[in-house]
Amino acid sequence: MPYVGRSPETAASTLSAVEPKFIAVSSDFTVSSNKKYIVDTSSNVVTITLPLDREIGDSIEVVDAEATWEINNLTIASQGGDKFKDFSGIVDSPLICDVGGATMLLIWEGDNWRLIA
Repeated sequence: MPYVGRSPETAASTLSAVEPKFIAVSSDFTVSSNKKYIVDTSSNVVTITLPLDREIGDSIEVVDAEATWEINNLTIASQGGDKFKDFSGIVDSPLICDVGGATMLLIWEGDNWRLIA
C-alpha cells in the first residue's frame, strides 16, 4: 500500500525527536528541567531533587512506574527554599507523593513549582 505523506519510519523518528523519552529512576536522584521520569518505588522510598537551574515555563513530569507510591512514597525535594503550589495554595517542600499510579507535572512559575496531578 502506498503511503501519503511521511512513511511510518519517518513519522516515528520525527515523533521521537519531538517527544522526550522517559528516564527510569529507582534511587535518589537530582532531576533536570524539561525531562520526563518514570519513578519506581517498588523496592524503596525514592527522593528526587528539583534543579536550581530553571527558567519560567520549564517542566518536569514524574510517573509512578509500578503504582507503589502509596507503599513506598516518592519524595520531591526542592532547593533554595522553593515551594510548590497546587489548587489549594502553597505547599512547603518536601512534597510527599503517596498515591499509587499517579502522574504529576511540575511547572516552574518563577516563584514556585506549579503542581498538576
